Amino acid sequence: MPSGTSHCPRCLAKVRSGRTAPSGARAVLGFDTLALSLPVLPGAPLRLGRDSDWAPASAGAFRTQSTVSRRHASVAMDPDGTVWVTEESGGTMNGTWVNGGHLLPGERHRLSHGDRLQLGRRVGCTVRITGGGPC
Repeated sequence: MPSGTSHCPRCLAKVRSGRTAPSGARAVLGFDTLALSLPVLPGAPLRLGRDSDWAPASAGAFRTQSTVSRRHASVAMDPDGTVWVTEESGGTMNGTWVNGGHLLPGERHRLSHGDRLQLGRRVGCTVRITGGGPC
């Protein structure tokens, strides 16, 4: 593969150097019980928690959700379109799960389209990843 080129992990489409994600790559977390959809944009991570300074996009929706920690987890998209979740390194009181598997604090876990992300015992979402070529 030429220097400065990578491939989409889902469809293997080439991603040129300097691109923030494959053309049209998009990830959305759909929190069904909260009627909330949060986009994961290339670049800065989407922080999930009740701390309004640390997690401004989600804090309002989670403010009454006692099983979600103030600084619970982050979801980020790599330049190649890969999406990752990380439970904050200090851990949470109620844990973070992907498809029923418990995450370790500070360890990145790759997310795939259709995965179920759970923050504590009561707040869950479905991961939707689209775009980035024919995938």
